[in-house]
Amino acid sequence: MLLVKQLTGEYALKEPTLAPYRAKVQKMMAEFKTVSLSHTRRTANRHADALATLATKMPKEKREYNITVTNCPIPSALQSQLTEPPQQDWRSEILAQIKTQKEKGQLATKELSKYFVLYEELYRVEQDGILTRALSPIEAQHRLNEVHSQICGQATEIALYRRLQRLGYFWPTMKKEADDLQSHCANCMAPPQHSEACTVEEKEDWRRPYIEYLTNGAEPTSKSEASKLRKKAKRFQLHEGKLYRKSFGGEILRLELCGPKKKNMKPGQLSWIP
Repeated sequence: MLLVKQLTGEYALKEPTLAPYRAKVQKMMAEFKTVSLSHTRRTANRHADALATLATKMPKEKREYNITVTNCPIPSALQSQLTEPPQQDWRSEILAQIKTQKEKGQLATKELSKYFVLYEELYRVEQDGILTRALSPIEAQHRLNEVHSQICGQATEIALYRRLQRLGYFWPTMKKEADDLQSHCANCMAPPQHSEACTVEEKEDWRRPYIEYLTNGAEPTSKSEASKLRKKAKRFQLHEGKLYRKSFGGEILRLELCGPKKKNMKPGQLSWIP
Protein backbone atom coordinates (compact mmCIF):
# COMPACT_ATOMS: atom_id res chain seq x y z
CA MET A 1 0.00 0.00 0.00
CA LEU A 2 2.89 2.34 0.78
CA LEU A 3 4.49 1.77 -2.63
CA VAL A 4 1.20 2.22 -4.49
CA LYS A 5 0.43 5.52 -2.72
CA GLN A 6 3.98 6.75 -3.40
CA LEU A 7 3.49 6.05 -7.10
CA THR A 8 0.11 7.79 -7.21
CA GLY A 9 1.44 10.85 -5.39
CA GLU A 10 -0.69 10.46 -2.24
CA TYR A 11 2.44 9.83 -0.17
CA ALA A 12 5.82 11.48 -0.54
CA LEU A 13 9.02 9.42 -0.72
CA LYS A 14 11.93 10.02 1.64
CA GLU A 15 13.84 6.73 1.41
CA PRO A 16 16.80 6.93 -1.03
CA THR A 17 16.88 3.16 -1.68
CA LEU A 18 13.33 3.28 -3.09
CA ALA A 19 13.82 6.37 -5.26
CA PRO A 20 15.54 4.64 -8.24
CA TYR A 21 12.88 1.92 -8.36
CA ARG A 22 10.05 4.43 -8.39
CA ALA A 23 11.80 6.32 -11.20
CA LYS A 24 12.12 3.05 -13.14
CA VAL A 25 8.43 2.24 -12.71
CA GLN A 26 7.38 5.77 -13.71
CA LYS A 27 9.37 5.47 -16.94
CA MET A 28 7.80 2.08 -17.66
CA MET A 29 4.30 3.45 -17.01
CA ALA A 30 4.88 6.09 -19.68
CA GLU A 31 5.05 3.29 -22.30
CA PHE A 32 1.38 2.35 -21.70
CA LYS A 33 -1.76 4.21 -22.72
CA THR A 34 -3.52 3.60 -19.41
CA VAL A 35 -2.17 2.31 -16.09
CA SER A 36 -4.20 1.39 -13.02
CA LEU A 37 -2.51 0.92 -9.65
CA SER A 38 -4.32 -0.67 -6.71
CA HIS A 39 -3.43 -2.45 -3.50
CA THR A 40 -4.90 -5.88 -2.82
CA ARG A 41 -5.21 -6.60 0.87
CA ARG A 42 -4.11 -9.96 2.23
CA THR A 43 -7.68 -10.95 3.11
CA ALA A 44 -8.69 -10.55 -0.55
CA ASN A 45 -5.61 -12.37 -1.86
CA ARG A 46 -6.05 -15.77 -0.22
CA HIS A 47 -6.44 -17.72 -3.47
CA ALA A 48 -3.10 -16.43 -4.81
CA ASP A 49 -1.41 -17.17 -1.48
CA ALA A 50 -2.88 -20.68 -1.42
CA LEU A 51 -1.68 -21.34 -4.97
CA ALA A 52 1.85 -20.19 -4.13
CA THR A 53 1.89 -22.33 -1.00
CA LEU A 54 0.64 -25.36 -2.95
CA ALA A 55 3.42 -24.93 -5.53
CA THR A 56 6.08 -25.15 -2.82
CA LYS A 57 4.58 -28.39 -1.47
CA MET A 58 4.41 -30.25 -4.79
CA PRO A 59 6.97 -33.05 -5.23
CA LYS A 60 9.79 -32.35 -7.68
CA GLU A 61 11.96 -34.69 -9.68
CA LYS A 62 15.42 -35.20 -8.29
CA ARG A 63 17.84 -33.67 -10.77
CA GLU A 64 21.26 -32.11 -10.50
CA TYR A 65 21.72 -28.58 -11.75
CA ASN A 66 24.85 -26.55 -12.31
CA ILE A 67 24.12 -22.98 -11.30
CA THR A 68 26.55 -20.11 -11.84
CA VAL A 69 26.14 -17.23 -9.39
CA THR A 70 27.47 -13.84 -10.49
CA ASN A 71 27.62 -10.89 -8.13
CA CYS A 72 26.23 -7.78 -9.82
CA PRO A 73 27.19 -4.55 -8.01
CA ILE A 74 24.25 -2.71 -9.59
CA PRO A 75 20.63 -3.98 -9.46
CA SER A 76 19.59 -5.36 -12.83
CA ALA A 77 16.46 -3.20 -12.84
CA LEU A 78 18.67 -0.09 -12.85
CA GLN A 79 21.33 -1.13 -15.37
CA SER A 80 19.43 0.38 -18.29
CA GLN A 81 19.68 3.81 -16.66
CA LEU A 82 23.46 3.69 -16.88
CA THR A 83 23.43 3.04 -20.62
CA GLU A 84 21.25 6.04 -21.44
CA PRO A 85 23.30 8.97 -22.81
CA PRO A 86 23.16 12.03 -20.51
CA GLN A 87 21.25 15.00 -21.86
CA GLN A 88 22.80 18.45 -21.93
CA ASP A 89 20.44 20.66 -19.93
CA TRP A 90 20.24 22.52 -16.59
CA ARG A 91 21.35 19.36 -14.77
CA SER A 92 24.70 19.17 -16.58
CA GLU A 93 26.24 22.09 -14.69
CA ILE A 94 25.15 20.71 -11.30
CA LEU A 95 26.52 17.24 -12.13
CA ALA A 96 29.81 18.79 -13.21
CA GLN A 97 30.09 20.83 -9.99
CA ILE A 98 29.38 17.77 -7.83
CA LYS A 99 32.01 15.75 -9.69
CA THR A 100 34.60 18.53 -9.43
CA GLN A 101 34.11 19.06 -5.71
CA LYS A 102 34.34 15.34 -5.02
CA GLU A 103 37.62 15.08 -6.95
CA LYS A 104 39.07 18.07 -5.06
CA GLY A 105 37.69 16.92 -1.71
CA GLN A 106 35.84 20.17 -1.17
CA LEU A 107 32.62 20.60 0.77
CA ALA A 108 29.50 21.35 -1.23
CA THR A 109 27.91 24.78 -1.04
CA LYS A 110 24.54 25.22 0.67
CA GLU A 111 22.59 25.05 -2.59
CA LEU A 112 24.67 22.24 -4.08
CA SER A 113 24.33 20.14 -0.92
CA LYS A 114 20.63 19.67 -1.74
CA TYR A 115 21.58 17.46 -4.70
CA PHE A 116 23.09 13.97 -4.90
CA VAL A 117 23.72 11.42 -7.62
CA LEU A 118 22.29 7.91 -7.42
CA TYR A 119 22.94 5.45 -10.29
CA GLU A 120 23.77 8.33 -12.64
CA GLU A 121 20.46 10.06 -11.83
CA LEU A 122 20.40 13.49 -10.19
CA TYR A 123 18.15 13.81 -7.14
CA ARG A 124 17.22 16.73 -4.91
CA VAL A 125 16.35 16.67 -1.20
CA GLU A 126 13.58 19.15 -0.36
CA GLN A 127 13.43 21.03 2.94
CA ASP A 128 10.95 18.55 4.45
CA GLY A 129 13.04 15.54 3.41
CA ILE A 130 11.08 14.62 0.26
CA LEU A 131 13.25 13.09 -2.48
CA THR A 132 12.64 14.36 -6.00
CA ARG A 133 14.26 13.35 -9.29
CA ALA A 134 15.68 16.11 -11.50
CA LEU A 135 13.91 16.01 -14.88
CA SER A 136 15.07 17.11 -18.28
CA PRO A 137 13.06 19.90 -19.97
CA ILE A 138 11.38 17.41 -22.32
CA GLU A 139 10.29 15.02 -19.56
CA ALA A 140 9.33 17.96 -17.32
CA GLN A 141 6.87 19.30 -19.89
CA HIS A 142 5.44 15.82 -20.39
CA ARG A 143 4.97 15.23 -16.65
CA LEU A 144 3.46 18.68 -16.15
CA ASN A 145 0.76 18.10 -18.75
CA GLU A 146 0.22 14.51 -17.66
CA VAL A 147 -0.37 15.27 -13.99
CA HIS A 148 -2.46 18.35 -14.79
CA SER A 149 -4.80 16.27 -16.94
CA GLN A 150 -5.27 13.85 -14.04
CA ILE A 151 -6.26 16.43 -11.41
CA CYS A 152 -7.78 19.14 -13.63
CA GLY A 153 -11.01 20.46 -12.15
CA GLN A 154 -10.60 18.76 -8.78
CA ALA A 155 -10.91 21.79 -6.55
CA THR A 156 -10.56 19.77 -3.35
CA GLU A 157 -7.23 18.23 -4.39
CA ILE A 158 -3.80 19.57 -3.50
CA ALA A 159 -2.07 22.06 -5.78
CA LEU A 160 -0.49 20.86 -9.01
CA TYR A 161 2.97 21.81 -7.75
CA ARG A 162 2.55 19.73 -4.58
CA ARG A 163 1.27 16.77 -6.58
CA LEU A 164 4.34 16.91 -8.84
CA GLN A 165 6.56 17.15 -5.78
CA ARG A 166 4.95 14.13 -4.12
CA LEU A 167 5.38 12.15 -7.32
CA GLY A 168 9.10 12.85 -7.02
CA TYR A 169 9.64 15.36 -9.84
CA PHE A 170 11.73 18.54 -9.82
CA TRP A 171 13.02 21.16 -12.21
CA PRO A 172 13.94 24.79 -11.38
CA THR A 173 10.80 26.40 -12.80
CA MET A 174 8.35 23.69 -11.71
CA LYS A 175 6.42 25.80 -9.19
CA LYS A 176 6.04 28.78 -11.54
CA GLU A 177 4.95 26.65 -14.50
CA ALA A 178 2.50 24.64 -12.39
CA ASP A 179 0.95 27.76 -10.85
CA ASP A 180 0.68 29.46 -14.25
CA LEU A 181 -0.95 26.41 -15.81
CA GLN A 182 -3.54 26.12 -13.04
CA SER A 183 -4.24 29.87 -12.92
CA HIS A 184 -5.01 29.92 -16.67
CA CYS A 185 -7.12 26.73 -16.59
CA ALA A 186 -10.86 27.42 -16.40
CA ASN A 187 -11.62 24.03 -14.85
CA CYS A 188 -9.01 24.40 -12.12
CA MET A 189 -10.11 27.93 -11.24
CA ALA A 190 -13.85 27.15 -11.20
CA PRO A 191 -15.36 27.52 -7.70
CA PRO A 192 -16.60 24.32 -6.06
CA GLN A 193 -20.26 23.37 -6.12
CA HIS A 194 -22.35 24.76 -3.27
CA SER A 195 -23.14 21.26 -2.06
CA GLU A 196 -19.43 20.46 -1.90
CA ALA A 197 -18.52 23.65 -0.03
CA CYS A 198 -21.11 23.32 2.74
CA THR A 199 -20.12 21.12 5.67
CA VAL A 200 -21.62 20.63 9.09
CA GLU A 201 -19.27 20.24 12.02
CA GLU A 202 -20.23 19.69 15.63
CA LYS A 203 -17.78 20.73 18.33
CA GLU A 204 -17.82 19.00 21.67
CA ASP A 205 -18.58 21.08 24.77
CA TRP A 206 -15.46 21.10 26.95
CA ARG A 207 -17.65 21.15 30.10
CA ARG A 208 -19.29 17.77 29.41
CA PRO A 209 -16.58 15.51 31.00
CA TYR A 210 -16.72 17.50 34.26
CA ILE A 211 -20.52 17.49 34.38
CA GLU A 212 -20.69 13.72 33.76
CA TYR A 213 -18.02 13.05 36.38
CA LEU A 214 -19.69 15.21 39.04
CA THR A 215 -23.13 13.77 38.18
CA ASN A 216 -22.54 10.03 38.00
CA GLY A 217 -18.78 9.56 38.42
CA ALA A 218 -18.10 8.81 34.72
CA GLU A 219 -14.39 8.68 33.92
CA PRO A 220 -12.31 8.21 30.74
CA THR A 221 -11.06 4.69 29.97
CA SER A 222 -7.44 5.86 30.07
CA LYS A 223 -6.01 5.80 33.60
CA SER A 224 -3.89 8.90 33.00
CA GLU A 225 -6.83 10.87 31.59
CA ALA A 226 -9.05 9.71 34.46
CA SER A 227 -6.44 10.85 36.99
CA LYS A 228 -6.23 14.28 35.35
CA LEU A 229 -10.01 14.61 35.33
CA ARG A 230 -10.33 13.75 39.04
CA LYS A 231 -7.63 16.30 39.89
CA LYS A 232 -9.16 19.11 37.82
CA ALA A 233 -12.73 18.31 38.91
CA LYS A 234 -11.87 19.49 42.44
CA ARG A 235 -11.90 23.04 41.09
CA PHE A 236 -15.52 22.77 39.90
CA GLN A 237 -18.92 22.57 41.53
CA LEU A 238 -22.24 21.40 40.05
CA HIS A 239 -25.51 23.04 41.06
CA GLU A 240 -28.91 22.48 39.40
CA GLY A 241 -27.24 21.02 36.31
CA LYS A 242 -24.95 24.04 35.84
CA LEU A 243 -21.18 23.99 36.21
CA TYR A 244 -19.43 26.46 38.51
CA ARG A 245 -15.79 27.02 39.32
CA LYS A 246 -14.13 28.12 42.52
CA SER A 247 -11.78 31.02 41.97
CA PHE A 248 -8.52 31.51 43.85
CA GLY A 249 -10.19 34.14 46.02
CA GLY A 250 -13.03 31.84 47.03
CA GLU A 251 -15.70 33.33 44.74
CA ILE A 252 -17.99 31.02 42.76
CA LEU A 253 -17.95 31.63 39.01
CA ARG A 254 -20.32 30.24 36.42
CA LEU A 255 -18.79 28.79 33.23
CA GLU A 256 -20.51 29.81 30.02
CA LEU A 257 -19.97 29.68 26.30
CA CYS A 258 -20.03 32.89 24.29
CA GLY A 259 -23.55 33.76 23.05
CA PRO A 260 -25.05 36.52 20.91
CA LYS A 261 -25.67 38.70 23.99
CA LYS A 262 -22.09 38.44 25.21
CA LYS A 263 -20.18 39.95 22.31
CA ASN A 264 -17.08 40.78 24.37
CA MET A 265 -16.68 37.26 25.79
CA LYS A 266 -14.59 34.48 24.33
CA PRO A 267 -15.72 30.81 24.23
CA GLY A 268 -15.33 29.27 27.67
CA GLN A 269 -14.70 32.63 29.39
CA LEU A 270 -15.58 32.90 33.12
CA SER A 271 -18.40 35.20 34.21
CA TRP A 272 -19.54 36.34 37.66
CA ILE A 273 -22.79 35.01 39.04
CA PRO A 274 -25.23 37.87 39.57
